[in-house]
Amino acid sequence: MRSGEGAHRVELDFFEPLEPRYDLGATIALAAAVTTKSGRDLAGAAFEIRQGEAVVARGVLPGIERFDPESDGYDPRNGPVDERDCARIAFKAPREIGAFEWTLVMPAQEIDGIAHAASSLAFSFTTGEHKTSLAVWDVPSPVVVGEQFSVKVGAKCGACCVLTGRAIELR
Repeated sequence: MRSGEGAHRVELDFFEPLEPRYDLGATIALAAAVTTKSGRDLAGAAFEIRQGEAVVARGVLPGIERFDPESDGYDPRNGPVDERDCARIAFKAPREIGAFEWTLVMPAQEIDGIAHAASSLAFSFTTGEHKTSLAVWDVPSPVVVGEQFSVKVGAKCGACCVLTGRAIELR
């Protein structure tokens, strides 16, 4: 059989929207709707995350979440329900600031004796520095210019980085 001839088509789409911005090195959780005409479970199928032709991550699809109208989680009163199969893929954002255009690629492959055609889903996002917050207390009043004084300072990173022992500059 020629490449792709007679292979089952795999459709990829977003099951949930991606965030437009991530902290440097943060975990990105991509929820992809994975649909095949045959309705086959594609858990274990190979995938790659690419930036252009460069592969930035690869793995196999985890267990597929399937719509089950008999489950306790389904309530028709909550409005329309996405009945497509969903695969949740986690990978790391780059550790550099910038805008990125990546592609989820499922190469042509055979799963349980059935040929599946290649499929892809493009997505984009930006990365930025971690957001931090500072708090200062026990500031003496008045502060005399040129004299030393002590204060208490607390710092917190939005990405839960350990900031203990880091330098803080007062101006």
